[in-house]
Formats: sequence, C-alpha cells, structure tokens
Amino acid sequence: MRAAILPALLAVACDQHSDPCFTPPSVVQDVRILAVAADPPAARFDPATGAADPVTMRALIVQPMSEVPSSSVRWELCMPSADFPGCPPGSTVASDPEWKPESSLVVQVPAALLQQSMAADPLRGLRDVRVRVVLHVAAARPESATALLFFSSGRAPLNRAPTIVGLRVGRDGSPLQDIPSGNFFLPLSETKKSALRHVLAPGGLEEYDSIDLAGNQVRLRERVTYSFYTDASVALGRGLVVNAGPNPVVQFRGLDDFEADEPEPGTPDTPEGLFDAVPAHSEAIVGSHGKVWIVARDSRGGTSWLSVPYLAVEERPGCLLPLAERARNHTCPELQFGCQ
Repeated sequence: MRAAILPALLAVACDQHSDPCFTPPSVVQDVRILAVAADPPAARFDPATGAADPVTMRALIVQPMSEVPSSSVRWELCMPSADFPGCPPGSTVASDPEWKPESSLVVQVPAALLQQSMAADPLRGLRDVRVRVVLHVAAARPESATALLFFSSGRAPLNRAPTIVGLRVGRDGSPLQDIPSGNFFLPLSETKKSALRHVLAPGGLEEYDSIDLAGNQVRLRERVTYSFYTDASVALGRGLVVNAGPNPVVQFRGLDDFEADEPEPGTPDTPEGLFDAVPAHSEAIVGSHGKVWIVARDSRGGTSWLSVPYLAVEERPGCLLPLAERARNHTCPELQFGCQ
C-alpha cells in the first residue's frame, strides 16, 4: 500500500466503523521534520557577561521510507514569546541549501539575546534562560519546527538528552526479545501484532533540582516520552486491534495512542510503554520494507532519535502465491485502517 491510497482506505474503513477517522500522526506521507535536537540540551552561561557555551543543532528530516538525502534549510534564533510562535524577520543565523542527515550546526547564542531573554523571564534566569530556535525546511509539511535552547548559570549537573540504545520486540503478547545489535533491523509479521519497546541508556531517567515559580527549590524526576513514525505501509500505535477475516482491518483507538512513556525505574513493562506495529499489506505489495523512527523527548528539552530499518515478513500462505493468482482469487486481502 502506498501513501496516496491511505486517505481512501481511511474513508472506507470508517464507513464500517465508528467516526471520526483520521490520518495517524505516526504516518509520514511527505517531507517532514520529526525532531530538532540541541547537544547539549542545556549549556552554561555567565550572567555577568552573557557569554554562553556553544550548542550543536541537529535535525531529523524524513520522507516515506527514508531520511531526506538533502534539504534546503534555514535556522533562526530569537527570544521566546507566548504571542508569536516563530521568530521575527532578521533572526536568521545560518542557511544551508544542501543539509544532509549527518549535518549539524554549531550555534553561538549572542550575549544580547541571552540578556533579552533573561529580562523577559519572570524568574530573571534563576531557573534557566531560554532561547527559541526555529528550523525552516523547503518543501516540508509543515515548513518549520521549533525547539528551545536552555542555558544555566548554576552549578548543578546539566540535563542530558535521553539516549535510545536498543529495541525489544515481541509478537502477540509473547515475551519481548532484544534485537541483536549486529543485525539491527525490525522484523514485522504480516499476521500478528509486534509490540515494540525502546531501551533507554542507564541513568537516562534523571532526577534534578529546579526552582518553582514562587522561587522555591524542588526535587523532580523528568518524564521521557517516545513518538514512533513510519510510512503508510505500517500501522503504529498503542492498543492496536487487528480484526481478521475476508476484509481485515487494523483499528486505532484514537489520537491519544501515539506516544509511549518510559516506565519508572524497576517497574515492569506496561501498555503505556509499548507500541504495536502491523504491516498494512495489499495483494500487489507483499514484504514491504522501510524505516521506523523513534524520537525520545524528556521534559527538560532533551531530544534524541533512533532510525530502525523494518522488513514485513509474509507468513500467510495465500500471499506467497504468484501475483496473478493472488489477484484473481483474492487470497491476500488488503489490511485496511479503521477506528474503534
């Protein structure tokens, strides 16, 4: 199945199931900015001079089945504003007509911008100073994405981005198994749900001291969430239901099922931390392949991602017949999308 077919399938499926239906946010149909990351996610600055440590920016820009090999991008820096989502004219700090997946940009935030952001902060930089970064990508939908750069003058340890170091997978409730690092790809069954579980680096769920809006010091534990993305050949979400039969349908529960949570340390896997994946096959296309992107975000602005190749493993006898025979006898029905 191709992305252009998805809206029609959604419409057909929802006539048979409950409305409203939707295009899942996990589906990549065009050029899309999935994430913007700063390394480090929090840097030091001197409040007396405004001098700050440099920050390296990266971006995950994708298209169906792969990262975009080259993009025309433009980076902007400005003071965050609740009244305006982007940056005003004149905020551009760099442009690159041939930005690649491995490209990066070292940003040196001007002292004047840090001082301006500190003056607008109700706590006057007591907790941190924030600067908005905006990435524009030609032909992307939407055309831009934003992130915040965090700067601290305190001595406490700085935030580190959550790092995904592995992936575990299990089919239809079976125990999860680690994917071998030497052969790192995701096999997905055409007939069974595959539950996916990200593996966070040790110490990735950090505790930290912060200042609340009353100026009091508080001890907090950050939250880490995960978003999964791929092309229209795979259904991704929490709590997917596959209804087999002459016209098989994979059902989504709703728009709240496209983000997974990192469980508390020492606790077992829960449905909130697992993602289901089911290839969306058709009579003409069997054994699809592409990429699954997992984006990890912590509650303090740290972002990282993992790109995993997938291969849809065909296990239905009727789909292993020659194409002409499959089409003539309808032995390999297409998996459609629906809503619960």
